[in-house]
Amino acid sequence: MLQAQVQAVPDPMAPPGYGMTGPGKTPVPVKPAWVLNQVLVAGPRKVAVINGQALHEGERWQGLTLLQITQEKVVIEEKGRRRELMLPPPPNSIRQ
Repeated sequence: MLQAQVQAVPDPMAPPGYGMTGPGKTPVPVKPAWVLNQVLVAGPRKVAVINGQALHEGERWQGLTLLQITQEKVVIEEKGRRRELMLPPPPNSIRQ
């Protein structure tokens, strides 16, 4: 009977040194970046989707507080630091 050997395949998108083990080397945790996925502003209703999570102004989620939502960006606060997250540019149109 044949036995298959399983080898871990390194993640090509991981930063250099991530997950390294051995003497003097410890795994390097990678903190997820906050990404603004989508914004909805319809009259008084404002919703922003950050890392796939829908949030309203004033809501807290995973250590961040959503302070302000506009049509192009949001303002968040994390550990006392304020940052702006911008919507990614729309993809180029596809001609057929």
